Amino acid sequence: MRFPYSRREVDPLPGESGLQVIHEPIILVRFIGPNRSYLIRGLLDTGASLTLVPETYSSRLGVVSSDRGKLTSAGGPIGISLAVLDLELSKGRTSFRWSARVGFTPRADNLALLGHMGFVEHFTTTFNGQFQYVNLRFNGIPSASKLSRRD
Repeated sequence: MRFPYSRREVDPLPGESGLQVIHEPIILVRFIGPNRSYLIRGLLDTGASLTLVPETYSSRLGVVSSDRGKLTSAGGPIGISLAVLDLELSKGRTSFRWSARVGFTPRADNLALLGHMGFVEHFTTTFNGQFQYVNLRFNGIPSASKLSRRD
């Protein structure tokens, strides 16, 4: 599956002024909870160890989680709640679905981080920065408790 990078305005780099425009590998992923599902924009983040979802989606999805933890991020430690959801990635007539443990965390930009556990581990990924696209090939990792493919 091939996905084009998305255009995003970000705060300026040190020494720069005004908003900066960058292109990043942001894709739509369906997060499926007990009550409903949402298509959420997610940034492919190979530096993130866990897939993180904005906590505003937790109650909307119907997630009830008493499992809490802490992550260390570049900005310092952050509290998260953990839950298992189904994730689904679709492009055209091809779709892949699997179960994954994800963390819910405060995010001001409402963007999920698609980290190693829960997302990146399920794909062989090729980033093409020059032409601004990413290729994802499902690798059928056996650690997913529920895997399916629809063509």
